Amino acid sequence: MRHGKRVLALLLMLALLASLGATALADDGEDAVIVVEEVVIEGETENETKGEPETEEKLTVKCVDAEGKTIRDKKEDYLDLSKDLVVDEKYTRPEIENYTYQKMKVGEDEIEKLTVTHKDGKAVITVTIGEGEEAKEKTLTGSETLLFIYTKNETSHEHSWDDGKVTKEPTCTEKGEKTYSCSGCDATQTEEIPALGHDWADPTYTWSEDNSTCTASRVCKRDSSHKETESVKPTELETKAPTCTEKGEKTLTASFENSAFAAQTKIVEIPALGHDFAHGRCKRCNEKDPNFKPKLTDGTKGHASWGTDYKLTSDASPKDFQKLMIDGQELSSSDYKVSEKDGNTVITIKGSAIKNLKVGDHKVTAVFETGTAERKFNVSDKPKTGDESMALWTGLLLFSALGSTAAIVTLRKKYSAE
Repeated sequence: MRHGKRVLALLLMLALLASLGATALADDGEDAVIVVEEVVIEGETENETKGEPETEEKLTVKCVDAEGKTIRDKKEDYLDLSKDLVVDEKYTRPEIENYTYQKMKVGEDEIEKLTVTHKDGKAVITVTIGEGEEAKEKTLTGSETLLFIYTKNETSHEHSWDDGKVTKEPTCTEKGEKTYSCSGCDATQTEEIPALGHDWADPTYTWSEDNSTCTASRVCKRDSSHKETESVKPTELETKAPTCTEKGEKTLTASFENSAFAAQTKIVEIPALGHDFAHGRCKRCNEKDPNFKPKLTDGTKGHASWGTDYKLTSDASPKDFQKLMIDGQELSSSDYKVSEKDGNTVITIKGSAIKNLKVGDHKVTAVFETGTAERKFNVSDKPKTGDESMALWTGLLLFSALGSTAAIVTLRKKYSAE
């Protein structure tokens, strides 16, 4: 009897399982949890079977467009983690009308491959991020969402474009962009707006204070930070030579490499040179020095020896020499000679002329075209020569001899008388 009861209880449990299985199959893909309640047979409680089958592990998959908007999120697209699998370029993705699959991402990472393996009964999800040498692997927990990203296919209708809107303003150097939108769909298209180029103002030219450089510059009317400058050293051409008293002129010409800058010319005055006086005249124009006063010097401290040449030096030019006078009387040119040394005038009065002068003080005057120079000098006594001394001694000897002879004659006469 007891054995019969056990058989009956087993039959009832099988019937209950069959009923629950039919209910699970009728459900729309929902996971079922099987719980066998206590079975009471004729007052006895038996916990023959009580448990939960293992829940299937799933990885959520969403199909989104390029902006991240969900376009499909169905459970039949979920990946079954109970099986080993590889999701790569060969893996079949869900087909969505009017969309084309592009790539897959987990979080912010774009992945090339997703691999599911099992270890110790647990699913190990590995993704490959990047390609080639930069590729790296990352392990997921299973709680992440895998995104299949699609782009919307272009429809076959003829677009009706609006007038467009400038979405990026062009500048002098950078291109702009204009975007057109279709009134019948979300399609857009862009076209390039050429760079505007510079709108240069007229160049300006600036000479440095000393005229050593000329600088050309110009500024863009659209953007004042856009500038072009060039500085050059001008060439010089003397068009009028300066003199000691008159200014000259020279023409400066500045030529630039930038063809936008025109050559510039400028006429500049050259200052008068001024006189360069020496020895009473300007060395350049021969003009007389109005402040020049010639001088006479000698090397004997104003002393001239009788019958000896007397040499004088003047700082006036020998070209301006006119005449020589002593004590107001002009000397004949044969009585002296004139020479030049270092631009100065050297006058040598011959000794024969000095012989004609009395012993004592005299004044010599040199007349130049640039002025008159005077100097006092003294002529000493006539020096005694060797001939003159010999004659004196001879006279003395003769006088002595005559005296001696007279004395002898006188003595003889005396002795004879006695």
